[in-house]
Amino acid sequence: MTVVLHPLHHHVLGLPTGIWSPWSTVWLIYWPIVAITFVAFNARVRDAAWAALLSFSLLAGTALLPILVYAGRGLLGELNHAVSQIGILLIAWDVLGRRRIWPGLAGLAIAVSTRQLAFFYAPVILWAACRRGGARTAALCALGIAAIAGPLLWLNYAKFGNPLDFGYAHIYVHRDDILAQKCLEYGLFSPHFIPENFFYMHLAAPLI
Repeated sequence: MTVVLHPLHHHVLGLPTGIWSPWSTVWLIYWPIVAITFVAFNARVRDAAWAALLSFSLLAGTALLPILVYAGRGLLGELNHAVSQIGILLIAWDVLGRRRIWPGLAGLAIAVSTRQLAFFYAPVILWAACRRGGARTAALCALGIAAIAGPLLWLNYAKFGNPLDFGYAHIYVHRDDILAQKCLEYGLFSPHFIPENFFYMHLAAPLI
């Protein structure tokens, strides 16, 4: 999407390379997130008022809010997080609702295109396929999952020489901030971060 919108953003609006216009963010990310959040909750609770309240709580009362704030400034990393939320909410809408499977697979494709670890939602979709139609539906779902994973693994190989290298380590090259220092000292996925993340996710007081 960034590449497709590059002529508009860079050449017409004069924005730096890779930075989005607020208008593009609103129409291509913000409104879809609001819509699919409401639809996903409403499919589960079957009450528009409760769905609206739950949607507001998710959008304004979780870590999604600062992501949307920074995405509104055109920052690519936050745009990636926001786009992945659209995919994850599609998965939730499908798995918690009618389980037609193809919306879940579409959500998985969207989510992993920007946040590769969202691929861990694939077993949930496969489980829903088994519950929906048995072995045949599960097999078709597995083919869909493979079709999503294949290009991503090939792209990793083309960029980094390893299909399982998603490029996270390269983010911190030539940086001297605290995240880069921790990455260098402990590695990307070290158990060192478990208690620290647990504290900030569940015990630390929220910033208001």
